[in-house]
Amino acid sequence: MSINLNISTSSLNLMTPDSKQIIANHHMQSISFASGGDPDTTHYVAYVAKDPVNRRACHILECCDGLAQDVISTIGQAFDLRFQQYLQCPSSKMTSVHDR
Repeated sequence: MSINLNISTSSLNLMTPDSKQIIANHHMQSISFASGGDPDTTHYVAYVAKDPVNRRACHILECCDGLAQDVISTIGQAFDLRFQQYLQCPSSKMTSVHDR
């Protein structure tokens, strides 16, 4: 099954390519771990996210054409940028209603 992956400083979204139906929408503050592109599993990215339905769940994505390293790097960059935003304005709330 092919999916589209959108990574931003606020969330990681998975959706179907044709209908654009959202499969998963995980806010960055709900993601507790991400890994991928390791030598033993070069085609996989995994992350653990909390959601109101399943509590914590491990999500595993198979990436073709060597994209796993790019995906995990992009997730890391999103976390770094989010942290930099927090450092610039620590008093602002970066949480959403979804995570309360």
